Amino acid sequence: MTETNRSAEEKQGPTGSSFRQELRQFGSQGVIYAVGTMLMRLIGFVLVPVYTKHLPEESYGIYGILILVTQVVMTFLGLGLMNALFRHWAGAKDADAKRRLISTTVWSQTFMLFAGLGVFLLNPAWWSRILLGSSQWGDFILLAIGAGLLDMFLATPLGVVRMEERPGFYTTVMVVRTLISTVLAIYLVAWRDAGVMGVLEANLIGVLSACVMVLPLVVRRCGWVVDIPLLKEMLPFGLWYVVGSTASLFLSMGDRYVLNYLVGLSAVGVYTLGHQLATTINVLGQSFLSAYLPMGLKRDVSVDGGRFVTKTLTYFALGLAWVGLGFSLFAPEIVHLLARNPGYYPALKVVPLLVLAAVLYVLAMGVDISFFFAGRARYVTWSIVISAALNVGLNFTFIPLFGLVGASLAAAIASAGRFALSYHWAQRVYPLPYDVRRILLVLAVAIAAHAVMLVPGAWWAIAGLKLLVTLAFPLVLWYAGFFTPFEQQELRTGFLRALSYVGVRGETHVR
Repeated sequence: MTETNRSAEEKQGPTGSSFRQELRQFGSQGVIYAVGTMLMRLIGFVLVPVYTKHLPEESYGIYGILILVTQVVMTFLGLGLMNALFRHWAGAKDADAKRRLISTTVWSQTFMLFAGLGVFLLNPAWWSRILLGSSQWGDFILLAIGAGLLDMFLATPLGVVRMEERPGFYTTVMVVRTLISTVLAIYLVAWRDAGVMGVLEANLIGVLSACVMVLPLVVRRCGWVVDIPLLKEMLPFGLWYVVGSTASLFLSMGDRYVLNYLVGLSAVGVYTLGHQLATTINVLGQSFLSAYLPMGLKRDVSVDGGRFVTKTLTYFALGLAWVGLGFSLFAPEIVHLLARNPGYYPALKVVPLLVLAAVLYVLAMGVDISFFFAGRARYVTWSIVISAALNVGLNFTFIPLFGLVGASLAAAIASAGRFALSYHWAQRVYPLPYDVRRILLVLAVAIAAHAVMLVPGAWWAIAGLKLLVTLAFPLVLWYAGFFTPFEQQELRTGFLRALSYVGVRGETHVR
C-alpha cells in the first residue's frame, strides 16, 4: 500500500484525532448502547413464553394493535420536537442556549401530554370502539395511552443524554425500566392471571420508574422559559417528522391492521410474536444509531468529506447484517424454544423476511443523517410515506396469496424501497460518499446464506451447519472483495497481534 493511500485512511479529524480513533470512540459508545439493548431484549424474551402460555392468540393480537395505536398517538402529540432538538443541538453554542432548547422542548411536550390525556379521558369507550372495533377495551386504551405519553415525555431527557454522549446512564435507565416492567408483567400475567391488562399495567409502572430516574436531570437542565421564536423555528422541521414517523409506524406495524381485516386477531397475535422477535435487530440497530447520530452531527463534514459518517455506516451494515443472519437462521429454534403454545409456531416463517426488513430500515435511518445536515426533513417524510403506501398495497396483494409470509414479504420490499428513496434523495440534497456497493454486497451474501435452511437432515446437524455459515460470514465477505487492501492489512495486523498476545500470556502462565 502506498503512503498516499495510507494517509487517506488515517486522515485527521477536526479535533486532530485519526479516523481510527474516532471510529473506536463510536464503537465503544455503540457497544454500551448495544449491550444495554441486548440485556433489555434478553429480559424481554423471558416474557415470550409467559405471554404465549397465558395469552390466547387473539389477546396477543389486541396487544399488538395497541402498540401501534400508542405509537401513533405519541408521534402526533410529540410534534416531532425530539428530532428538532437533535437538529438544533449543534447550533446551541453555550449552556444558556442549550437550556432554552431543552426547556422549550420539555414544557411543550408536557402541555401536549396533559392535553392528550384529557382527550382520551373524556370518553375511553368511544376511542376503544374507533381504534379496536369494540367499546369493551376502554381501560386498555387509557393504560396504553398513559404509558405512551409518559414515554414521549421521557424521550427528551434521554435524547439530551445521547447528545451529551452518556451511553452508560442511558443504558442504565432503559435496563432498569425493562427489568421492572418484566418482573411485574410475569407476576400479573402468570400469577394474577391479569391478561393484557397486566401487561399494560406493568408497562406503565416501568415507564414511571424511568421518569423518576431522569427527573433530577430534567430539573438541572431545564428552565422555566418556553422560547416561542425557537419553538416556531423547531416546529416546521419537527412536524415533517410527525408525518414521516406516523407513516413509519404503518410501514413497520400497519400490516397488523390489514391482517386483522383479512384474516383475524389470531393471525395478528401469531404475526406479532414473529415481529417482536425480528425487531430485536431493529432495536439493536437503533442502539448503534444512538451513538452514530450525535457523533455524526457534531462533525464538520467539510473537513473529511463525510468520510467518518459514511465509512462508519458501511461497517455498521456489516455488523448488523451478521447479527441479523444468525438470528434469522436460528428463527425456528428460537420460536420453538420460546413459544409455549403450538398455535404460535407459524411465527417462525415470518422472522427471516422481517429481519431483512429491519436491517434495510435501520440502514435507511443511517442515510437520513444527510437530511439532518441539510435541515430538509420533508425528504425523510416522503420516503417513508411512499414506502408505507407501497407496504399497504403489497399487504392487500400478498396476504390473500401467502398469508403471514405475504405480510413479511411486503415489509421487506417496502423497507428496500425506503432505503433506495432515502439514498437517492440524500445524494441530491446533501451528497455524502456512501459506499452502496459494499453495503449491497453484505446484504446479498447474507440473503444467499439462507440457502442453508433448505438443506435436509437431523435438526442438530442443520443447527451446526447454520452456526458454521454464520461464523464464516466475514470470511466470505473477505474473498468477495468487501474489505479494502488497507482494511485487510489492519485485520491481519490485529489478528497477529492478538495471537502474539495470547502466546506471550501462555508462556507466562507456563513459567
